[in-house]
Formats: sequence, C-alpha cells, structure tokens
Amino acid sequence: MNAGLNARVQRLDLGGIGSCQWSDTTETSMTLIMCDLIGSTTRLTGLPAYDIATALLNFYSACSAQLEQSHGRVVRYAGDAVMAVFDDDASANERATRAVTAATSIEHRLQKDLSVTTAGPYSRTSVVTGTGLRALLGTSNELIQEVIFGELPFLANRLQGLAPPGGVVLCDRTVQLLPNSPKLETLGLVPLRGITVPRKAWIVNTETAP
Repeated sequence: MNAGLNARVQRLDLGGIGSCQWSDTTETSMTLIMCDLIGSTTRLTGLPAYDIATALLNFYSACSAQLEQSHGRVVRYAGDAVMAVFDDDASANERATRAVTAATSIEHRLQKDLSVTTAGPYSRTSVVTGTGLRALLGTSNELIQEVIFGELPFLANRLQGLAPPGGVVLCDRTVQLLPNSPKLETLGLVPLRGITVPRKAWIVNTETAP
C-alpha cells in the first residue's frame, strides 16, 4: 500500500450520513481503471431482480479477479461499472504496465466466465494516470466506501465511453509510462464533456498489449 495512505487521518462530520476520513498528505500518484458492462440496459431490462443481481455480480467477480491478479485494488462497484486503482509503492511505469495488462485481459476473462449466459463483447475499459486523493467514507464505527477524489475518475469515465466494444482506451500520460508500448491507434485530441482541455487518447490493440 502507498506509504502516504498510512498517514494520520482527519475526520469530517457529515451529519446523519456519517463521517469522512482522509489522509492529510499531498495527492498520490496512481493509475486508475474503469470498466463497464456493454449494453447492460438491453441485457438486463425485464429480468427479475435476482437475475440482474446475479449477472452484475458475475461481471464484478470476473473483473475483480483479473484486476487483483495484476495487484490492482477495486475501489468501486457502481451499477454496471467497476473502478480499480494501482497506487502501491512500485514505480509509476510498473503500475501503468500492470494496469494496462489487466485492462487488456478483462475482456478475455469475461468471454471465459460469462459466455455461458450471454454473448459478448462485454466490456469497455479506460486506463488513466495522474494524481488523486484517497478518502475513506464511513460512519464512526465502520468503513463504507473508499473514494478517489480529483480529475482522474472523471477522465476515466469519459475515456471509457470512447473505447470500442471489448476494447481499451488509454490517456496520454499512461502511454508515456509504458516501457514497451503495445500497438496503439491514436484518437488525437478528443473533447471530453465536462473537461475543459481536450485530451489525447489512444486505443489499444489488445493482441499486442504488454
């Protein structure tokens, strides 16, 4: 775990919903992955709640297994999406490489685990790198959720929507950190809703990924 996350924490009282804790350190360098289930509305609409829960839990499980295999840490399950962070003490290059390896393997894992129940492709994934602040949200007695504050989650969300079915999109900073870049297709400077400055984005050829 990143050493900064072991620093003294501060607590903010949020009234009836509990409290917020965060490390009183500077922002932490990290690589973030966001992956969502393609066409979840079409796939799941009309199904009984139990079947919807089963489908999403199977998706979460397959994504988590692949991410944790590359030493990523899942920080959010939200609807049809999974978000994970790579922020350990390894070098930024190693974290980015492991994250891209995980991202390009997710679709293969989903094809293996979900093909019995529904047809693929299953996922769209983004990998972004920068700085963020890790916060622990919870009551006075228990942790409810880990949250990453900063631009990265917004950037990951916007870029993820640019990925082709079954594909992976990288931000420019992630590409710069890869020692042996996979074959990439540039999307050029892309305007992203809610983000002031257009960003460079790249689609990964998953057959040549690290």
